[in-house]
Amino acid sequence: ELAAQLKPIGSAEVQLVLNSAYDLDLLLEQARVFSALPLAGLIFTHTDESDDLSKLWNVALAAELPVTFRSGGQAMPGGFQSVLPETLFDQWVSAVMQS
Repeated sequence: ELAAQLKPIGSAEVQLVLNSAYDLDLLLEQARVFSALPLAGLIFTHTDESDDLSKLWNVALAAELPVTFRSGGQAMPGGFQSVLPETLFDQWVSAVMQS
């Protein structure tokens, strides 16, 4: 139904926005359900509420989509950071090394 509503928009880029504080199983389920849409990437919010960046990687790999933006903190709207795979990986490695 949502895909039909998006069709008249034309060539819009659709991003799936997910709350990174949710459990991995729920995030994977949301990505699976919305995979029927022509998704271009993933945006994760609430990244300040979890140190587990591996969830982002797991969802991105399962959905076969790039993580394009992330945000955290109370200053909303705004505060979105562009994500590059190598910086996300570096941050994940750094967090793992500190724990």
